[in-house]
Amino acid sequence: MREYLWINRWNDKRKSSAIENQKSGSNFLSSYQINDFRTVLYELMVGLNMIKGSESSGYVCFIPPSGNEVVKIRLSDHPSTIEEWNPKEISGLPNRRYSIVIFSNKSMPNDSKQKIKELDWKNYEAEKIPVYEKTFNRYYLKETFPQLLSILQAIYRGDAPEDNTLPMNITENKDISENIKMSKKQVIRLNEAQLKQIVTETVKKIIKEGLYGSPYHNSFTHDDRIAANGY
Repeated sequence: MREYLWINRWNDKRKSSAIENQKSGSNFLSSYQINDFRTVLYELMVGLNMIKGSESSGYVCFIPPSGNEVVKIRLSDHPSTIEEWNPKEISGLPNRRYSIVIFSNKSMPNDSKQKIKELDWKNYEAEKIPVYEKTFNRYYLKETFPQLLSILQAIYRGDAPEDNTLPMNITENKDISENIKMSKKQVIRLNEAQLKQIVTETVKKIIKEGLYGSPYHNSFTHDDRIAANGY
């Protein structure tokens, strides 16, 4: 059975890279200062060495100092969806995910018109792994940036700045493990007599249910019916 979570699947080389992501990200955040609120999202994605997901979103994963989990962070100008996580996690799943949204009038016009400075934590699960999402209005970052920076720094330390309405999954989910076991292909071998019996019973069932006389009756030739019934 394959290991489901990243921390259990990665070799030493990949783990070292994820540990380095944590160190470099923490160093960047400790010295980063806001210059122009309009470029904060881009500067954070570059500074945290994120992989581009779309024109306005980036992803990075790292192993915090505790060393017992993998954390994934998404930065974007629009909210996340359940569907977008799994396709970007082809090598496994993290223990927890964070989505930090910095929206503008263009990306979230309704919230922008209401002059919302920030939204409370939003929590949901994707593939039974928790997602914690916090949203900030780009035009109020001069006021809320200290909180945004504090959240990112806490995540990189391995802390949990969210409201904890969903538990973290530090070990492989037992339900997921069982599902993986059940999903493995089972090979069933039949001998000629068993296969012949199955075909015979299937045809008898079709006849009993009134297939003959229906528009599908002509799809069975006389020879087919004889062969199927073993005559």
